[in-house]
Amino acid sequence: MRWLATTDQEQTLRRRLALGAILILALGLRLYRLGDANLWWDEALAVWAVRKGLAGVTLWTASDVHPPLFFWSLWLWVQALGESEASVRLLPALFGVLTVFAVYQLGRQVADDSTGLLAALLTALARFHVWWSQELRMYVLAGLLGTLSLVFFVRWLRQERRPEGDSPARIVRTLVLYVLSTVGALYTIFLSANWLLVQNLIVLGAMVWSRYPERKRVLLHWLAAQVTVAALTALWVWFSWGRMSTWSVASSVSPGFVAKLYTVLLTSGVSVDIDRFLWATVLPLLATLAGSALVLSRAWHQRDATTGTNLATLVLSVLLPPVTVYLSTLPRSLFYTPHIEARYLLPFAPAFWTLLAWALSTLCRRWRPVGMALALGVFATWLVVLPGHYTGRVLHDDYQTMVRAIASQAEPDDVVLLDSGNRYPLFLYQYDQLSGERPPMESLPERDEPLTREQAADWLEENRGRHGRYWLAEVDVNLSDPDRALRQVLEEQYGAAWVEGYGHNTLLLFAPDEQAPRLSPGWVPSHTVEATSNRGQLTGLRGWDVPLSRYAHGDVLWVTLYWDTVPQSAPLLQVLNSQGLVIAGRRAGRVPEGGARERIALPITAAFPTGRFQIRLVSGSDQVILGSLRASGAPAHERPSGPEVPLSATLGGAIALRGYTVVGSKEGTLAATAGDEIVLDLYWEALSTPGANWTLFTHLVGSEFNPATQGPLWGQWDGMPGEGTWPTSTWQAGDVAVERIIIPIDPAAPAGTYTLALGLYDSSTGERAEIRVDGQDPVDQLVATTVVQVTAR
Repeated sequence: MRWLATTDQEQTLRRRLALGAILILALGLRLYRLGDANLWWDEALAVWAVRKGLAGVTLWTASDVHPPLFFWSLWLWVQALGESEASVRLLPALFGVLTVFAVYQLGRQVADDSTGLLAALLTALARFHVWWSQELRMYVLAGLLGTLSLVFFVRWLRQERRPEGDSPARIVRTLVLYVLSTVGALYTIFLSANWLLVQNLIVLGAMVWSRYPERKRVLLHWLAAQVTVAALTALWVWFSWGRMSTWSVASSVSPGFVAKLYTVLLTSGVSVDIDRFLWATVLPLLATLAGSALVLSRAWHQRDATTGTNLATLVLSVLLPPVTVYLSTLPRSLFYTPHIEARYLLPFAPAFWTLLAWALSTLCRRWRPVGMALALGVFATWLVVLPGHYTGRVLHDDYQTMVRAIASQAEPDDVVLLDSGNRYPLFLYQYDQLSGERPPMESLPERDEPLTREQAADWLEENRGRHGRYWLAEVDVNLSDPDRALRQVLEEQYGAAWVEGYGHNTLLLFAPDEQAPRLSPGWVPSHTVEATSNRGQLTGLRGWDVPLSRYAHGDVLWVTLYWDTVPQSAPLLQVLNSQGLVIAGRRAGRVPEGGARERIALPITAAFPTGRFQIRLVSGSDQVILGSLRASGAPAHERPSGPEVPLSATLGGAIALRGYTVVGSKEGTLAATAGDEIVLDLYWEALSTPGANWTLFTHLVGSEFNPATQGPLWGQWDGMPGEGTWPTSTWQAGDVAVERIIIPIDPAAPAGTYTLALGLYDSSTGERAEIRVDGQDPVDQLVATTVVQVTAR
């Protein structure tokens, strides 16, 4: 017996270690790049709501479509940990890890320990669950509480079936836990009523077909629990009745689409282009059907009512929710009628993963080779699709620099007008995080129709005299004011003193005297220069802002410098790679005398391969390190290391080409195959501001005629420098950049020796820039000395 006890202890230890490892894995997957994505509208709205305070958010949720439990927990959370992207999302991430533990308990209750561990592992790795564990929404919390409701429901059924093994106190305790978890789920989303529907159907079936020693007592216990759940839920319904919004955004979808979406979400966690992921549904569904059939067969032959009841509970928990979700999205006149969304199905997914784990465990016991093969296939599917969740998960500078532009140049009577329709939570998420005084924000009342000039003029007339200057933040303005009516009226009445673009958004300042903004005396940048540091010619620098530490290919790095006094010689802002090569440099200090803010834009192009880069400000022998950034997403090629072929070429009289490199070439020749890509690095320096917006052309020229181009051209790339983001009209003397050009070779290119030609032209006239190399006669294109030896396919 001692040996058996030791064995049991070892098994318990192994089980706990395995569960601990699964929970650590689940936590790691949910923490990985947690803050590396901007809050989307619903997430920002949640933060906006909890800023109202506990009472305020309660009243707000009463008029919204969701109950308050998630918002109560979020309000408490932000009091302790703040409002950064990572900190607010940590709450649902932890709910997700707790759900993995709850799924383990559900697997143990319906089957055994091994099923629980397998179900926990499936949940930990499920892309669908990882996805929504990293979103600041209530659906993971609903899934956690709903899963716990199933755990305590199944436990209660087992206790009632064998009353001699459980005391009345234990039964009551289980029912209390059941009530708390069920009410919690209902206070999170009303779709949680699905679990009540499933559970009541199971109890009804158990009373009809199963044998309970004291059926009357069981029904009384259940009725008491249901009445308690209904009474506690009715409190919120009563409080919110009359306040709750009623509107519809739904458009009809077919039941077949909902079924396909549901199965793809459960197996691959993908909600777009779902036909591409139908392959991922095959093995999990096959295993679930086969394993469930074995469980049912065994329960039938052994007259095992407990197993049959548990199986029915899981099956109904999987099948009923998509039906009710579909019905809830049908247009109606009462309450909110939404579009069908993936997140509405998430809370019920743990039941499927538990059922799948039970099926796989049963198959492994009955037909081990088949079961193991299916299990490996399922986990392989999970692991193949999971990395796609993290692809493109990068934080962008959408409003961070914009809101700092306002706060750093604000005056006491300023006001911020947000022309964005309902996009205010996204803007306010960043704006309200700024410390210190800042102008109040106002927005015009939301309307179903676009804003008109008359409405904008009426609003300004009603508020005339209240403010001195108007900051106009146009954020997704095409949604509510496509004609820029508010901007037009402000321009007529005040005049634009300053404007700055942020991609498709714009920030403008309107002032009666049209005077450009000045740096506010009390503004404290995110990074300040130590007063005791040896800055030399950079003494006038108060500080700087670099909002992010990670940038993706295609982003723009906005570095903002705050000058108390402008340096006599314009310093150079540089970004260097790990080898010390300057990838991009812009002249700074191009601001009026006195305190001023200066924003410098540096596009993250293909010349920024994945890696870390340093940002510094240099003036002669003086420098200030501004920080570092990590770039990602650029095509995987060798990092630039300096020009392999130095040049002294001048284009258009204002631009110098200091050299070039054909990446991968050896001894002046690049070996390539038709269909490959040529990577060409160009090293630019501005001698002065060019008189035109030049377009760069790069041509791969062969000796044979190409019917597609009507000439010997077999590859080309044309475009504005900086991948279209750095027009030459903005270049200033001293600006430098590495331009990486990727030229595709025509797949039909015949074998032979090809040359590379490049130059600049005016896209409006077609006129080419004059090129001079080492004082020689001018030409209209530069032919590289490096040749390309192409092999036909």
